[in-house]
Amino acid sequence: MRKTILFVALLCGVLLVSAQNTIDTTNQAILKYCSDEILSAAGNDKSQVEYAQSAAIKFTSSQLRLYKGNYVVKMAVGLAKDKEWTPESVSSLKFWIRKTLKGDNLWEQDYDVEKIVFGEWNELVFDEFFSIDAFSDLYFGYTINCGGLPIGGDGNNLSPNSNATYIYDVDGDKWISYKNCGNWSIRITISGDNMPSYNLAMNALRTVEFARTDSKFDAIANISNTTDKEVTSFDFVVYKGAEDVYRKTVLLSDVMNGAEKPQPVNVLKNGESANVFIEGIQFAEEGVYDVTYTIENINGNDKDDNEVDSKIVKQTYVSNEFENKVVMLEMFSGTMCSNCPAGHNYLHHAIDELGVENYVWAIHHAGYNASELTVDESSNAVAFYGASMTYAPGVMLDRINLLNVGVTSSNGADGPVFSVNEVGKRKALESYMTLIQKNMSPVALDVYFTLNEATRELEVTVEGELLGDFTAQNLRVGVITIEDSIKGTQAGVSGKYKHTHIIRSFMTSAFGETVTLSDGAFYKDFSQTLKDKFVLDNMRLAVWVGRNASEANINGFEIYQAYEVKLTDRPYTAVEFVSDDTQLVVYQEGEYLYVKGIAGGDVLSVYTMEGKLAMQQTADADAAQIDLSGLTKGAYLLQTNGSYVKFVK
Repeated sequence: MRKTILFVALLCGVLLVSAQNTIDTTNQAILKYCSDEILSAAGNDKSQVEYAQSAAIKFTSSQLRLYKGNYVVKMAVGLAKDKEWTPESVSSLKFWIRKTLKGDNLWEQDYDVEKIVFGEWNELVFDEFFSIDAFSDLYFGYTINCGGLPIGGDGNNLSPNSNATYIYDVDGDKWISYKNCGNWSIRITISGDNMPSYNLAMNALRTVEFARTDSKFDAIANISNTTDKEVTSFDFVVYKGAEDVYRKTVLLSDVMNGAEKPQPVNVLKNGESANVFIEGIQFAEEGVYDVTYTIENINGNDKDDNEVDSKIVKQTYVSNEFENKVVMLEMFSGTMCSNCPAGHNYLHHAIDELGVENYVWAIHHAGYNASELTVDESSNAVAFYGASMTYAPGVMLDRINLLNVGVTSSNGADGPVFSVNEVGKRKALESYMTLIQKNMSPVALDVYFTLNEATRELEVTVEGELLGDFTAQNLRVGVITIEDSIKGTQAGVSGKYKHTHIIRSFMTSAFGETVTLSDGAFYKDFSQTLKDKFVLDNMRLAVWVGRNASEANINGFEIYQAYEVKLTDRPYTAVEFVSDDTQLVVYQEGEYLYVKGIAGGDVLSVYTMEGKLAMQQTADADAAQIDLSGLTKGAYLLQTNGSYVKFVK
């Protein structure tokens, strides 16, 4: 019986209906995973006269289930624009539908090459409509014979296809999958007698993975409308299990789209998408949850006809043991980049607005004859992350791939490096930075170091502990030295330019070093002799800890916690928190720290564990009382007369 069912499904999958037959095409759905701007290309190599190149997008059976019993009536492709690509350079263009990328065509139709327009959509109305049975996944693609590779890419990378876009390798016999990193411009139009009334698809969602019960966090969702009815509002709802923990009515008039000059969306029409920022989500109980983010109540009271594609489930850890997140922000720059000074100032402003203490900032200088500012590891990072310096300034936030929520990659393809200009102006970038900043950290990170200023030998110990119920594999630690106020050349700036936060050396690889966990904790030692040309008073130490699925996986990284301190800021040897010969008697009562064993005139200094001066006072006699009410809870060091005592408020 099972064989019979499968055979019938196969027959249904290739059912074609003549376009002349009477089919209601009034209501339509447009399925696509790209914007209407065809700005980028898969390649433009003119070394060969002609290529037979194919591209495709995939729709799963669950995505197509909403349209079962209807028909694919049109298909369109966007071809990249190049002065050497003309209709005369195209010998053929064929549209097709398949069950597998290398399978036979279930449907195919040639396109009149004389009608081809590069840089725009090229739409084909089917001679025979293709029936949707929703029993299997389907690939919608095209094959073009043309000098060069005019496979059209979505210039803005909006509404990404979570199931991937595919391109046929021109140099081999394989299909390459591109997940969440830009999409080939293909769209299909569905119509028929059984079209759904409403369907809002949630194509992608970025939100925190780690939260505390006392902290609110944000989410960014990419929403698209695939039905013919216009949408002006909907409810964004968050469920923890069956519990409705958050609900907000989203008015499209409040949603802004666009990077350079954001405009209100107002109405989400058929085939359009928008990035929706959701603020103030909060959980009341600790635990590890599968959290469902979904759409309800379209236009006030209408139901989504396909709840499957309107929801995304994310696992979220909630624990009061998690620590505040420090974001590792890495910028890619170049001395011959005229836009970089403005990009640096822009990020300085954003960090100042969001709190300097919440960010560690390091600049990768690579290429552009910046030999005095370039280290091998930054060049390796550039090659690995695809941060073409043509697009400097670029930026990474915790090495997270944010393309699935509309942030544009520097090279228009895969990877977590984004052009500062393309991310959008100040408000848009700050929104993304705020979202990541509100993530809690599941790792407690302690960094201790000693610096011998005579020999310039730097020794660093990194200790960490996993918090809450978090478990991790392939945990890595990265250690970097940074220098400020390096005078050098810079395009677009007259005179000498002061380069800041420049990476001077790596004490690990650019991708960190693996650490071994024991009972949820780890430690690792690093050492390095700093070069004579480095100005120690201007140097910082930056440390990060994160996960690495594979060094071959450009999107396998995510940094959990980061740390930064000036090398010469610490008044003590970091590994000797309590002096052996101290005569101090220190105890705490309520909000006060009492100190004995001192003399009048002694200076009492309280430092954070990062070496920052928190408070200071002078003793009047052989005992003193220090008011701690202005300090936040945590560990501190009391220092006086060369003695150090650690205490915890």
